[in-house]
Amino acid sequence: ADAEALPGMWFYAAEVNRIAQGNPPWSFASLREPWPSCRASRMCRNITTVAPSDTEAHRDFSGRIGGELFRVARLKELVWHGLVPGFNETLHAWLPRQLGQLANEHSRLSKIMNRLGPP
Repeated sequence: ADAEALPGMWFYAAEVNRIAQGNPPWSFASLREPWPSCRASRMCRNITTVAPSDTEAHRDFSGRIGGELFRVARLKELVWHGLVPGFNETLHAWLPRQLGQLANEHSRLSKIMNRLGPP
């Protein structure tokens, strides 16, 4: 999980490679570093928001199971690459900023409440 800036991607890549028997290995295009077997291999396939397609996944990886495995993988990529509605930012750019603002406002409110003392 050290190479995982995007929660859930690293471990899901491990499952994809376990189920798909990782030959050649798969990695997510959005990971900071490719899956370890990708670094060791001359060939690595990247999961993107559109690849592998449903047809490829069904054909190459045990029908419905492979199709679902890669459908979820493509959705995971889409979550991190799609824009947040109403903002021109991806989720991993927007969320830390929003959480930072929330933490600042919470801290400000806590200080006010501490100054007021118990009811």
